[in-house]
Amino acid sequence: MKATTRRAKILGFSGLETALFEELSERPTSVSDLARRLKKPRTSLFEPLKSLHKRGFVEPTKIGKRTWWKKVSQESLTHSLGTALLSGIIPGDAPAHPEFFLHQGKQALSKIYYQLGDCKKERVLFIQPNASLASSLKAFTQDDLVEINTRIKKSSVIMETILQENVIPHWAEAIKKKGWSVEKVLRAVEGRAADTTYVPKEFLNFNSEIIVMPKVAYIVNWDRLVAIEIHNQETLGLLREIFAFAKHFGHKVNLNELVARQHNNKN
Repeated sequence: MKATTRRAKILGFSGLETALFEELSERPTSVSDLARRLKKPRTSLFEPLKSLHKRGFVEPTKIGKRTWWKKVSQESLTHSLGTALLSGIIPGDAPAHPEFFLHQGKQALSKIYYQLGDCKKERVLFIQPNASLASSLKAFTQDDLVEINTRIKKSSVIMETILQENVIPHWAEAIKKKGWSVEKVLRAVEGRAADTTYVPKEFLNFNSEIIVMPKVAYIVNWDRLVAIEIHNQETLGLLREIFAFAKHFGHKVNLNELVARQHNNKN
């Protein structure tokens, strides 16, 4: 199965929706051109285009009196992708699914971070924007953070993270605002096995994060105190591919050196 077909299946695209999405770019295209390229009746394209628009993957644009269509921007597409992954998982009329679980509340979400220490000598993928990092502090005490990071360090967990380039001073300031000891928390983090990529601070301005462990992944929103636990192998594969793709937009840094530098600056 092609990667694009596999992703389309995960996102719930129909065959025609998949064809339209692959055909479109961020340059507007008329429905007539799409019909010609896909060898489909023009009238058969309106409903799938409206469906893709409703889910945030494409958008209409007026050129003269005609409506043309294009893909949304990469930033909007990232947001829509996260929404699509979550859709249908939140409890409602649909029956529970054995591969997707909903968690709510501080206690339930805090357990996710404690699981990191159980991934002994394994690699964990972690995309954590600054906003999410700051929001996560409301679920923990200072001692909790020290214990979690100490467990990660002792278990030799390799934390492969994608972070915003100003994360260390941002985190230190958030800790300080809580009235906690920046030195104590940074000491617990320093020395962890880390594979860190920085992206420009203009990117990843979301209050959600993605954690991919060897056999399970979580999409967490600390502001809403809700998380989706994912065991589905196709979705796990998609999240790993998103992570690998996102790394190309950043540059590798030595997180331990940056933490030590921040600690020394405070002394």
